Amino acid sequence: MGLLRRISLQYQIAAGVVVGVVVLSSVFGWLAIQTIRDTRDLALEGRLDIAHASAHAIDAILEHEAEELEEAASQISEMQSTQSEQDLLARLYKVLEAFRIIVRLDHDGQPAWTVPSSMDTGEWSLAYDDQVVEALESGETALVRPSQPDSDSVLIAVVTAPIRNDAGEVTGYLAGELHAEAEHLELLPLANLGTGTTAFLIDDVGGVLAQGAGSAPLTEEDWDAKAIEHLIANKESGTAIDRAHGGTHVEAYHPLAAIPAGVVVEEREDRALAIPGRLETNMLWIGIGGMVVASAGAWLHGRGVVQPIRELTEASAKMAAGSLDNPIRVSRRDEVGQLASSFETMRVRLKESLEERRRWEEQLEARVRERTREVQSLLGKVISAQEEERMRIARDLHDESAQDLVALLAGVQTAEAALPSAPDKARETLAGLKSVATQALQEMRKSILDLRPSALDDLGLAPAIRWYAEYRLSPLDIKFMWEAKGEPGQLPEPTVIALFRITQEAITNVVKHADARHVWIRFDATDSTVSIDVRDDGEGFDPERLHPSPSDTRGLGILGMKERASLVGGTVEIDSTPGRGTSVRIAVSIHQGGGDIGEDSPIAGG
Repeated sequence: MGLLRRISLQYQIAAGVVVGVVVLSSVFGWLAIQTIRDTRDLALEGRLDIAHASAHAIDAILEHEAEELEEAASQISEMQSTQSEQDLLARLYKVLEAFRIIVRLDHDGQPAWTVPSSMDTGEWSLAYDDQVVEALESGETALVRPSQPDSDSVLIAVVTAPIRNDAGEVTGYLAGELHAEAEHLELLPLANLGTGTTAFLIDDVGGVLAQGAGSAPLTEEDWDAKAIEHLIANKESGTAIDRAHGGTHVEAYHPLAAIPAGVVVEEREDRALAIPGRLETNMLWIGIGGMVVASAGAWLHGRGVVQPIRELTEASAKMAAGSLDNPIRVSRRDEVGQLASSFETMRVRLKESLEERRRWEEQLEARVRERTREVQSLLGKVISAQEEERMRIARDLHDESAQDLVALLAGVQTAEAALPSAPDKARETLAGLKSVATQALQEMRKSILDLRPSALDDLGLAPAIRWYAEYRLSPLDIKFMWEAKGEPGQLPEPTVIALFRITQEAITNVVKHADARHVWIRFDATDSTVSIDVRDDGEGFDPERLHPSPSDTRGLGILGMKERASLVGGTVEIDSTPGRGTSVRIAVSIHQGGGDIGEDSPIAGG
């Protein structure tokens, strides 16, 4: 084993290739078996060729005999008397010795006389056979197989030939019987093909008509057409294996073209396929033996070559899964050992790199959290400064400008009252100044309420929201429904301001953009959460199309609402569809809002 570890992997692979050659030889053995099977198919095709040649020869003989009888009928048509016809046909009969009997039929198809004359015309019952009658009616030379042959020998076919006069009219017929064996002549070329091989002629239902010369007669136990009955029915040539009678036989069938019959060549399977069978068996055992030996050698050798690679694969899989704490053991000096050493170096460096990246990630997360706190603090200071400035402006307007306007309005009223009734022009001027001062005072009070409504400080969050809704919606004849449920816990000042400003923005958007007739406001509070729903039946809009930009400030109000909510740990959800109104839901967790931005927050107070 120690020597094997020092051998180069190249030589180990070479040894594996040697084993692979053995396996490849087995594959070639399998291909040889396939070739043997092809040889088997060729053997079957050879038997089918014999059947085809025999069928072709029989067809040629039958057609030749039909032509001979047709020629005899043409010669008889030239005779002037019955005796001369009989003499001529008697002479021709010796030439047409393939026919067992030739019958002269009259114009109606009735037997008149026969050759040889020793046979009684009344004995020829085939004159009434349907197939023969149909052939006579056709008026052409025909080869037919009687539907019910009645003969003391095997009748193969009947040839009918019309006798015509000079005008071409049919005056009678010649009909000749072709039997399997005529006197001094073997009609069918079905020679005995040797031991275990037989060629024979069968009819269209599988019955045996004739066999090769010297063959033993077939019995019902020797022959059954079931194996090739589909070929007979479809008039197709082919081969089949018959295992039903007298052992296993190979059967080749080819139909005749002249009559409904066919030639069968039958041979014992062990004789027909002897060589392919022996070769197939031998090659199969050789292939199995070679595969067993090759597999055993490959398995034994593979243990020494593949096992280290498998261990290295498992170690690399653990590395890929993120497990970098298990060192890779190196116990070889070949290429596998060098690869394992490289993997171990990579594992160590990868582990160091991951640890360094983890440290950088922790530092980056700390910096992000720090920057987030700084941004929140900065935003809080901005909003706090905004609220303080709003309060200062409101206070200045209330304490100075508003008081000045009130004093101006009072002085105008006093001057108006002190004027005599005569100077109408002065009264008209003072009345105008009074109207202007009154309108300026109303606008200033409205601005003071928008900057810092006193109801928020005097009444609390929920009453201040209801008061503001009534203050903005009622003058515009917009009906609103108010519903308040529960009492909120102690809310931090930043949370109260944020909730009021967000609701104020939602109501303002209804006044400016919604064109609504009804508004529903629901205030729901518990010890831990506060939620406010503002819903209207106005025109609505598509929230996805509002993207504030330097050139388009639409959506800035919604963006400000969401930013205020996020500073106190809350959320703003807007659901709107064009033509179906808008719903704004504000929700904040009291503990979360108070915990993140409390009384000491930059936006507290103001």
